[in-house]
Amino acid sequence: MKKIFLLLGVLFASVAVNAQLQEPYSFGVDTLTNADTVTYSTSKITGKYDMVFQLKSANVTGTSAGVGRLYKSIDNSFWIATGDTVDISGSGALISVAGTDELYYKLEVISSGTHTTQLTSKYLLKPE
Repeated sequence: MKKIFLLLGVLFASVAVNAQLQEPYSFGVDTLTNADTVTYSTSKITGKYDMVFQLKSANVTGTSAGVGRLYKSIDNSFWIATGDTVDISGSGALISVAGTDELYYKLEVISSGTHTTQLTSKYLLKPE
């Protein structure tokens, strides 16, 4: 009988842990050429979450250059910069937001120079 209760306890504990893990939302792949801009926007976020944006860049031709800036908004029309930035000249970067306090977020990436770069972006929400 003790073994059954122990087995059920372990089963419920593993289900509770897995219930909080979410798959990242993927925006797919975008190609930036020379001076170009792409924007990745979240859907409406309700509740308190820790959020992570992941930006992966792959240089196709030339030398990748540019910057990504994170913005937040309560109405999805007036955007305020959070001050968080990522450089696309490397292979990738993360921006973490502890305790989302706004309803919408977007990552705007502006490239510069003479190049072709492929970007892959995702974001993940984890309940606080």
